[in-house]
Amino acid sequence: MSRQSSRTGVLITGGSGFLGQEVIKRLTREDVRITGLAHSDSSAQTLRNLGVEPVMGRLDNIREWA
Repeated sequence: MSRQSSRTGVLITGGSGFLGQEVIKRLTREDVRITGLAHSDSSAQTLRNLGVEPVMGRLDNIREWA
């Protein structure tokens, strides 16, 4: 039997930008599980460095998110 985490989870867009990074830091301090939308490898790496699980995609192609 697997046990699911009871932590709150959010999807954040713009997480690699200045304001997004500040939001991520705040949510991390509150033990929130964060997934971030990344549109480039560089953005994905920035999110990883912040402890965020990146999802590659864009808001205009949600069906293609990997």
